[in-house]
Amino acid sequence: ENKLKSTEHERDSMLSTLNQALGRQPITQRLSSKERVELINLVAERLSSARAAIKAFANALASVEAERAVMKESKEKAEAQVEGLKDANHQMEQECRRLVANNQGLFEELKSSSAYIDELLSSKKVKHHRKKEEDYKQMIAMLKKQIRNDESAVPLSLYRNVHAQATKYADQCRDSQVQVIRLRKELRSLQTSKKDGDVKKSSWRRIVPLSASTKTTKSPREESTHLITPTSADGAAAQCESANSTSERRSAVVKAAGGRKKVAAKLRSMRGTLKS
Repeated sequence: ENKLKSTEHERDSMLSTLNQALGRQPITQRLSSKERVELINLVAERLSSARAAIKAFANALASVEAERAVMKESKEKAEAQVEGLKDANHQMEQECRRLVANNQGLFEELKSSSAYIDELLSSKKVKHHRKKEEDYKQMIAMLKKQIRNDESAVPLSLYRNVHAQATKYADQCRDSQVQVIRLRKELRSLQTSKKDGDVKKSSWRRIVPLSASTKTTKSPREESTHLITPTSADGAAAQCESANSTSERRSAVVKAAGGRKKVAAKLRSMRGTLKS
């Protein structure tokens, strides 16, 4: 309303100033009473419409001001949020710089740790190789000492020959033992047959008187006994002689090698050398 009154006052002052400049009298002095009434009504209508327009404008202006206040408040909130985001961004940048620096430090530490681990591995490998070298040196020295001390070492070819001969003699002795057992069985059977023949012969003599023919006559069993027994005995003797000769040859080989203990020691030494 104050704005409306000021607007009307400005209008009236402007009209009066214009009339004075044009040298005219006020329009109300030149009109009749009827025209004045019509003019006043028209001005009142225009004034009421102007007031309504001004009121609508004032309402619109008030709504605009309210919206402006809301927008200003929203702007302030947005600016506050922006400031908060700027602060958070600044803190995040500082944290990122700190993490980058920490990451760089960790990378350097990892690099130094890797170098230290490589150094430890290389030193461990060197120690391992040195230990193996020392072990090999000790083994070589022990073998050299063993070679120097063992002057009566048997060559591999001689060991193989002796081993082959011993195996051969063992097989022959085994065969001879089998033959001896077989011949003993045959001898026992022949002795049993001879005893049976003697018994029958004595019983026959008690029944039939002795005569020249009966004295010279021999039973088939006795003839077979007299024919077979010497041959079997000779075969058994031959087999026993073969076994004895085999045993003697084996004993001679063992004595030539230095005795049973030396042969066993040489065999163990050669086996250990072959295994290594």
